[in-house]
Amino acid sequence: KQWYQRRVAITAGGYTITPGAVDGTTNIQESSLTIDAATLKALDTSSGSVIWKCAAKSLQYADSEQSEYQDLTVTFLTLAVEAKDSEVLKNTVATISCVVTGLTKGLDAVGWKNSDGSITHGSDASADYQIEEGSYIIGSKSQTTVLTIPAAKNTGDALYTCVIQSVEHGKTSGSEEEKTVNSNVFTITPVDMSATTAVDQTLVCNIGDVTTAVTVSWTSGDDTPITDGQGGYTITPGAVDGTTNIQESSLTIDAATLQGLTTTSPVIWKCAAKSSQYPDSEKSEYKDLTVTFLTLGLFFRSVCMEIEKKPR
Repeated sequence: KQWYQRRVAITAGGYTITPGAVDGTTNIQESSLTIDAATLKALDTSSGSVIWKCAAKSLQYADSEQSEYQDLTVTFLTLAVEAKDSEVLKNTVATISCVVTGLTKGLDAVGWKNSDGSITHGSDASADYQIEEGSYIIGSKSQTTVLTIPAAKNTGDALYTCVIQSVEHGKTSGSEEEKTVNSNVFTITPVDMSATTAVDQTLVCNIGDVTTAVTVSWTSGDDTPITDGQGGYTITPGAVDGTTNIQESSLTIDAATLQGLTTTSPVIWKCAAKSSQYPDSEKSEYKDLTVTFLTLGLFFRSVCMEIEKKPR
């Protein structure tokens, strides 16, 4: 077996040729060419791929012609780490991840850390951090590692870092690849109110601790989704107030719709929010907004007056 690269015979220069032996079962001879890292680093891989060639000549019948060379294309991959940030309701579970691409095999080590130091995988899924190293996916040449943050620890905006080791990319202990991932939270404060059915009413749901507007959803008390412009409802998403970091979203209900409701007891609507800045984030749970409807009443006061007769 002979190997060439760009029509230059390979005899040295960081190359090792292993002729191989014939497998008696398959009748296949596996010949290999090993190229050391220093030689690979000196190659021009800007096009993404490099071609080597191999050919064969019979040893059994020495007068036979050598075969033509066959191309063997090597595509060179670049390591990349994409952060999958999160923004969810405060005091609920958050999931963040790092998607590592440019791999030919699984990562050699995966870790996570925050401002307190290295994070360890806990035994209690409801109270401890959970680390999923992920598995290598051949089709996408990638591996995704996931960190689940328990509700009790998700009390404010925080930065986390995934720490990756990949020997094939020279990322070993002490020279790991790191990527910072955002884990942000927001609050939801529905504003309970008293109202009448004679005029349109506007309900308000305040989303706090945000810098970018979130997507707000509304439902009726029985969890029926409300669509803007239908059924007498108008949804106003609202914008973030740069001073307070509050987004005031509102639901306006026209009088005709209100008059069709049973209002002898308080009526509930619900609002929820989902991050638009980090769209992979989960939508929050729905929060109740209670409206108490008032009825106009007339109250009469009877006044009895005693007229005292004065002595004459």
